Amino acid sequence: MLNYYHRFIRFENIEKKQLSEWKRHYKLLIKQAIKNTNGNRFLSKNPPNTARIKILLKMFPNAKFIHIHRNPIEVFLSTQNFHHTMLPPLQLQDIDSDEIKLNIQEVYKKLMKDYFKQKELIPSKNLIEISFNQLES
Repeated sequence: MLNYYHRFIRFENIEKKQLSEWKRHYKLLIKQAIKNTNGNRFLSKNPPNTARIKILLKMFPNAKFIHIHRNPIEVFLSTQNFHHTMLPPLQLQDIDSDEIKLNIQEVYKKLMKDYFKQKELIPSKNLIEISFNQLES
């Protein structure tokens, strides 16, 4: 999981061709989503994008970002639940529960560190930060 984070969230140690392919596929996904919803704006709730700000801004210089933050313990429990409910039918091997917990913690720490490091790249008029509780209200 941590290797995946470094390669496909941070795009470290990947070939330029792989990154170009990712960009092409991501733009295609966005175009298809807009077409399928008869919309003109793409809104994504994609936690990995929290750490992809730099690359997303290169692709979409005027992109708007909404950062919804919540208690890290709630994030951990929600992510753990996701792993226990969604992964078993998809996985090819068993993953130790303690390893899953450690991976969730490490990825979350990296994700938030990357977010705080990159959020300054976003023009202030293009960033909203709101707590999950405020959003629910």
